[in-house]
Amino acid sequence: MSNDEIAMNLTIAAVDRWLENSSATSGQEVGREIAAMYREIFCVLEQISPDDDDDDDEDDDDEPAIRPPLAAKRTQASSSLKRTWGSTVHEVTEALRLPSPAPLPQSIAFDGEKLWMGSIETNRLYAIDPRQWRVIEEGKAPGKPWGMTVVGDELRVICGEGDDDDRIVRRFVPGHGFKSQYSFRCPDGTGSQLSYDGTWLYVSQWYNRRILGLDDRGNVVREIGLPHQVCGQCYVDGAFYLVSTDDEETGEYFLTKVSAGGDTRSEDLARIPFAARALAYDGARFWTNHREANQIVAFER
Repeated sequence: MSNDEIAMNLTIAAVDRWLENSSATSGQEVGREIAAMYREIFCVLEQISPDDDDDDDEDDDDEPAIRPPLAAKRTQASSSLKRTWGSTVHEVTEALRLPSPAPLPQSIAFDGEKLWMGSIETNRLYAIDPRQWRVIEEGKAPGKPWGMTVVGDELRVICGEGDDDDRIVRRFVPGHGFKSQYSFRCPDGTGSQLSYDGTWLYVSQWYNRRILGLDDRGNVVREIGLPHQVCGQCYVDGAFYLVSTDDEETGEYFLTKVSAGGDTRSEDLARIPFAARALAYDGARFWTNHREANQIVAFER
């Protein structure tokens, strides 16, 4: 099959799918959806090799020749992609992209008024007024602040400490700094992100692909298996929202929702087009860190 025939078939299939699923109500929305549809087609065509001469190629069995997997790792992928297990997801809609007050922003949390960010370059926490985008408080951490969450009027922070980067959950009281009370070692000394459901603290273990529910002494009271590696989490309206990936080197990151109920269903809601770290929710938008760009990003729920 020639590339022209492949392109025609892709176009017909994409138009049929768009006509069946479109929810556009204005000309502007129609234009955006059509543009996204053609970006998807072009993304696929980029992976197809140039036409071969059918008469000279005895091995031609009408299958398009696909380039090696490197092509599938492009970070400038289309706004509508299919995961390998078949679910179609769209890119998140960025609302804000702002400079971090310190390099290598890693952890993030929202306390109802202030956005808290932890830098693994300075080993400090920064309270940011999100309206004026200025630092109004900061404090020194006892290690690298890998993850954090709000617990009442306080923060709980996973700190990487010592030569082995042992992960310790520490208590931080705004205005007073870190306190030794209620500190404990993460299970197996490993953990990267935190969330809180009002009863239990949840620590995520990236490579183990799980979230562990912990009591106030650090005892494991619940384990939730995850379909992907997790590099950000928060708890919203009875569900965990995660920044997830299957391979941190590919640039393929997703916003994933995991039910906090007994069935722990999961769904990939959107693609995040950069290597995101941590996740917070302010009641209207999600916040995350584009760590390598030294930026903090807000996107729509």
